[in-house]
Amino acid sequence: MFIANPELDEESAAALLQRVRGYLEEMHGTIVKFDDWGVRRMAYTIQNFREGHYYLVYFTMDADQVKKFERRLLLVEGVIREIIVRLDEEVILPEAEVEAEIEPATEEPAPTAMEAAESGDAEAPAAEITPVEV
Repeated sequence: MFIANPELDEESAAALLQRVRGYLEEMHGTIVKFDDWGVRRMAYTIQNFREGHYYLVYFTMDADQVKKFERRLLLVEGVIREIIVRLDEEVILPEAEVEAEIEPATEEPAPTAMEAAESGDAEAPAAEITPVEV
């Protein structure tokens, strides 16, 4: 994840994103997912900014290249903060797996209290509670 200067115009922001993608490709990284979270208010001021443009990037890369990428990302003009977190593979790629289709239930619905009482299968139903005015 990285936070960019919220005051960048569209052209500069596009150039920044292209530069980040280029660095990832240059270091043999593969982008799995790239999310633009938009401009959000930060908990505290960073480089005199109270807001930042948040980007969440899921990527794969050799472990020895991560530190180099992190250093380059910090030097990119327009990036005000970054953090790289290693996730388990199953967390990174949940959407890559095909979700199993949900099959409709084949069981018969549970009998109602009235049906159970008629068949004698159930315990005696609880007494009804009626409100009493005081």
